[in-house]
Amino acid sequence: MPYLKHFKVFDKDVALPLQIDRMPEISLAHNQNHFSFELGALHFGENARTKFAYQLEGYDQDWVYSDSRNYVSYTNLPAGEYTLRVKAANKHGVWSEQEKTIRIVIQPPYWQTWWFRLLVFLTLCALGVLVFQAWRQRRRVLQAQEAVDYFANADYQNASVRDILWDVSH
Repeated sequence: MPYLKHFKVFDKDVALPLQIDRMPEISLAHNQNHFSFELGALHFGENARTKFAYQLEGYDQDWVYSDSRNYVSYTNLPAGEYTLRVKAANKHGVWSEQEKTIRIVIQPPYWQTWWFRLLVFLTLCALGVLVFQAWRQRRRVLQAQEAVDYFANADYQNASVRDILWDVSH
C-alpha cells in the first residue's frame, strides 16, 4: 500500500498541521504551484523493489508509471482542484489494490477571482457614470453660455420676442 512521506513546495519542506499522509486535502496559494511528494510503500516482502504509478486527476490524462522513482513533482499548475492518486507494485509487478489519494486545491490569484472581477466592473461602471455626468454638465454650461451670448449680442430692434425665444429654445 502506498503512502506519502514528505511534501515540499519549491523543494523546501512545508510545516503542516498533520503528517502529509494523514491529510485528506492540502490548499496552496497561487504562487505555491511547484510542489513534490516523496512516496513510500509498505513492503511486500524482503528486498522488495517497489514501483510506483501516479495520476493527478484534473491534469494528467492517464497514469504515469515512474518505475522505482519514489517522488512526484509538478510545476506551474494553474489554479484549480486536483486529486493525486498513487499506487504501488512489488518486484513481481503485482499492484496494490488500495490507492493513496489526496485532494490538492490551488487558489487563484486575487485578480482571477469573481469578487475582483466584479469590483473592476463596478468601478468601470461608476467611472462611466461620472464621465457621462461631467459631459452632461459641460453641455448645460455651454448651452447657458450660448443663451447669454445670444442675448448679449442680439439686435432687439428687428427681432420679436417670439423669435428670440424660439432661437434660444432650439
